[in-house]
Amino acid sequence: MNHAIRFTPQRYNPGLKPLVVLLTALMALLFCLRNPLFHGMAPGFDASLFAVMGKMWSEGGVLYRDMIDIKGPMIFALDALGYSLGGFFGIWLLEWVLCWLGLLASWQAFSQLGLSLRARLGSMLALLALYSTRYYYGNMTEDWTFHLALIAQWAFITLLLDKQFRWGPALVAALTFAIVAWMRTNNGAFWGAWYLVLFCHWCLREQWRCAFGLLCSSLLGLALVGGPLFAYFQHHGLLDEFQYYAFGIFFEGSYGNGFSP
Repeated sequence: MNHAIRFTPQRYNPGLKPLVVLLTALMALLFCLRNPLFHGMAPGFDASLFAVMGKMWSEGGVLYRDMIDIKGPMIFALDALGYSLGGFFGIWLLEWVLCWLGLLASWQAFSQLGLSLRARLGSMLALLALYSTRYYYGNMTEDWTFHLALIAQWAFITLLLDKQFRWGPALVAALTFAIVAWMRTNNGAFWGAWYLVLFCHWCLREQWRCAFGLLCSSLLGLALVGGPLFAYFQHHGLLDEFQYYAFGIFFEGSYGNGFSP
């Protein structure tokens, strides 16, 4: 028996129910309890350095002058924001909130794809189970990227199924992309596959306005996040240091290879 395969399933986009909100919050909580910051302990390796540098930045220190690490500024900005919310526990709290938002976004994305309740729940549990195999202690650039990527997938799926460009989901995709790109370039590259597929899809359908809008939105996201950062480092006379420690060192060969897959 032949079955017709539909490229875009029937749209199903119900509102979030209280039970779904509570369920995803519990799933995010159970997942993030592995983060030592919740227990008043220091996470390992880079994660502890990020937390301390975020603390210093929130207390008036100047990044790439008073404290230096070879990462983009957004990882320290997230930690500074979290620390300002409630010390080191605040960093954990911010990660938990983003994980929660990511799971909510995933639930909505799977709903739009027409997945059944069991399929949605199974997909999310599988997603967390697979990711937990490399989730050691939280607060790593990869961990923040994971949570933001869950949010972004809702945006890209929404744009794909809508078959047209809309600024709402496009800005969600662009801002999550920009935060990750200004955190670490190779992490932001994961957004490239989503952007490329959607861009090429609209070009093949000769939806030039949609394709151009998608390109402009991604550049706008980079500007909205990067503009204040450039202004900050320009104010402190640290543009060269910012360029070197955030990006240059990865591509000059002294620290691995920035083009490594």
